Amino acid sequence: MVINGFGVTNKCQYTGSIDGGNLALAGECHVAAEGSTDDNTSYYGGDNNADSSGELSYVVVKHTGAEVASGDELNGIAFDAVGNGTTIRNLQTYSTYDDGIEFFGGAVDVENYVALYVRDDSIDIDEGYRGSITNALVIQSETDGNHCIEADGIGSYSDATDYSSLIGQGLNSRPVIDGLTCIISAQEEGTHDPGAGWRLREGIYPMITNSIIVASFFADETGVAGDNYCLRVESSQTRDEASAGTEVALTSNIFACEDRAKTDEDSFDVETWAVDSGNQFATISGEVNPTSDADTDFVLLGGSPAMFTVDESAQMIDGIAPTVSAELGRAYLGALEQDGTDWTKGWTYGLHQGDRAQPLWFE
Repeated sequence: MVINGFGVTNKCQYTGSIDGGNLALAGECHVAAEGSTDDNTSYYGGDNNADSSGELSYVVVKHTGAEVASGDELNGIAFDAVGNGTTIRNLQTYSTYDDGIEFFGGAVDVENYVALYVRDDSIDIDEGYRGSITNALVIQSETDGNHCIEADGIGSYSDATDYSSLIGQGLNSRPVIDGLTCIISAQEEGTHDPGAGWRLREGIYPMITNSIIVASFFADETGVAGDNYCLRVESSQTRDEASAGTEVALTSNIFACEDRAKTDEDSFDVETWAVDSGNQFATISGEVNPTSDADTDFVLLGGSPAMFTVDESAQMIDGIAPTVSAELGRAYLGALEQDGTDWTKGWTYGLHQGDRAQPLWFE
């Protein structure tokens, strides 16, 4: 599914700035969408991040995606410059060839998203996306899947280019993600690349809070340090803002991967920065089950299947209570609370008995 809107994308030229309220197109904006060629090519882009493309509610997209050309692959759903006048609520992508959902600019908000068995990145962000994702459950296949989040700030990025002007206009991606549960597989190599957590690059300014990444249901398969990382902050622009500014914030997140973090610059230690910012890393060695049924020193998830965050009083990290807890008005970490409302019930496929072909691989 490809949805083309009239929102802002940094593939086009603008005067003014988004935050200044005076952004305007400098010319026309017609960006060719992925997944189509020749006479079938469609286009997106404009200057209206409040644009409406309608509504998607209780929608399941299954078994989609293909490589149209080298580097041009169809996603489960591509949100191309889709504005926040659009309603996206209760959405699932299931067993897609490429990304589950990808945002090319725009500012559409998504509430209650499930990505199950996505073979590339479950959440992909690019071209200046400025929307929010609230409550998202990502479960990779045991043998396939790349990142839970792969997030780019720019689009058509080059290390040799000065992006300070574009970032000053607010045209880099600035997503707000709250309440994310990533159950990733530390597999060696699936359809695309090894299983991993969050990759933040190309001058992105993210705000990610109250979330959990678990990659411990079986041991790190690659045996190579950094392949199955939980967290990677890759670009100098993102690192600089994380160190000195206020536009990059990761807070109240728990990371549980054998490969904790990947550092691309010796002067910036990703793990140290994340801990200092109010996040916590569990010590994982080999296969560690994060439920009370298996390991009372490491308890984060429970329920049937074990995709729900257990009550804070029952959580354990390295044998003690976690040092971080939910904040900013949220009562729990992750997408689902064990004793709370299960917003996935009754419409998703693959999670619950009666609506799936087989149990989840970690049950």
